[in-house]
Amino acid sequence: MLLVALVVVIGLASLAIPSVRRMLANPTAQAAVVNVDQVLVRGDSFQGHVFDPPVLQVPIGTTITWTFADRGADGSGEIAPHNVVGSGFVSPVIEAGAWSHTFATPGSYRYVCTLHGNMDGRIEVVETQ
Repeated sequence: MLLVALVVVIGLASLAIPSVRRMLANPTAQAAVVNVDQVLVRGDSFQGHVFDPPVLQVPIGTTITWTFADRGADGSGEIAPHNVVGSGFVSPVIEAGAWSHTFATPGSYRYVCTLHGNMDGRIEVVETQ
């Protein structure tokens, strides 16, 4: 009985760690936000560093702009550097400002920040009707 209680306590404590909660949340499994071409790179009190929104759906030829100004969840921390790395596109490491990429081919493009584990997003590029 004591072992079961210990396992439950450890399990609940692990949920308090942002990276564990982020993995359980799986932001790239969320529904796509349609026809938005801006992604904010920011701090979030629940997940740490995030791409917001994490999933976009856009027509072919859309230029997506990532805006970097992550000062943490409460906005008072130092600016955190990030990058955007996906199949066929790589941004420099940026602390502030913006970086853009145009998606010319339909498909699903996952991307990550290589500086922060579990910080990921997805762009769904679709043909317009």
